Amino acid sequence: MATSFPSDQFRMEQVADGNWAAVTRSGASASSNCGIVDLGYATLIFDTAHTPQAAHDLWTAARLGTGRDPSVVVNSHWHFDHTLGNSSFRGAKFFATATTRTLLLEHGSRYAMEVGEPEWVQGTMARNDRLAQETDPLVREPLLAELAARKELALVPRSELILVPDASFEGRHRFPGTKGVQVVEGGGHSESDSVLFVEETEVLFAGDLVTVQTHPELADGSLDRWVTTLERIERIGAKVIVPGHGPVGPPEACRELREYFAELQALADSDAPVSIPAEYAAWALPDRFPVNVARLRAARRSGESV
Repeated sequence: MATSFPSDQFRMEQVADGNWAAVTRSGASASSNCGIVDLGYATLIFDTAHTPQAAHDLWTAARLGTGRDPSVVVNSHWHFDHTLGNSSFRGAKFFATATTRTLLLEHGSRYAMEVGEPEWVQGTMARNDRLAQETDPLVREPLLAELAARKELALVPRSELILVPDASFEGRHRFPGTKGVQVVEGGGHSESDSVLFVEETEVLFAGDLVTVQTHPELADGSLDRWVTTLERIERIGAKVIVPGHGPVGPPEACRELREYFAELQALADSDAPVSIPAEYAAWALPDRFPVNVARLRAARRSGESV
């Protein structure tokens, strides 16, 4: 598969022999990065993006790159920007942790009933209004992506919107074959997160446990657990990390994110005004920084462990 595969959703980047990163384009409905792995006997997809329409491009790229239809899918966690493309891979064998499967079924069923309803339409209009007033390109980009996703999701029948993984695992699952491909459970960004490691090529598909040049989201997570998971990921020894958001990164991406979390915690432990540190000022999704600080401060006041 040529890296110039003509997709409005993704920029395809071959990160190793038989391994591709599908890096979402700015403002595209895909919203998050995905991965393609040639297992030798089957084609594996890691995460399926935010919409079936975006996932269709991912399916086509996988077919072009490996010469076979994708037949194995791994969902790193339940968040919709990584799972609402599942239906484009209907017929494949899906893998996720039992917790991810349960949460996607619970939240997804409710979300499917909301799409197209008056409150959902009003939410779309509110985002359009904010976009019209926003001038910061770092803030506009995720708004454009979300609006693009909402436009596409509104065209999907509700009965087709959610596809829940049929196979669950705990801790670790190793796929057959000689390439040493395994999915490993971690946590911190959500209630349950998984990464995919390809031993043969030393490539790690990290989902949202790693972001590169992008502010992470702590809303459903645990900072302490996240830092511990990042330390575990570093010990894996990957040479290339495909993050859930942002460009493909080096092994140092985990350390950089741990340093980010240390600064975030230090600010949350003080009463200083919330201000993004200079070294992170150009990172994407800046709206997340004050939200993350607010969550940690609220936890400190209540005595909650985050």
